[in-house]
Amino acid sequence: MDRRFTFTITVCDRHGNVVTTVNGHTVVTDPTKPEAAIAQSVIDDLPGQLRQPGYQHHLMLSQS
Repeated sequence: MDRRFTFTITVCDRHGNVVTTVNGHTVVTDPTKPEAAIAQSVIDDLPGQLRQPGYQHHLMLSQS
């Protein structure tokens, strides 16, 4: 059974300044995949410029 999640990621630079906020959704087909792994895969899918060294990612993930 697929699980659908909505997420909001706030991306901050190394000084804590907000760079951008990304909203979206993801569908998880593996019912045993833990939320921490889902969260990491969502962050890993961000464009490279939003994954620079020192950047912080504050993720809110909710099942919808």
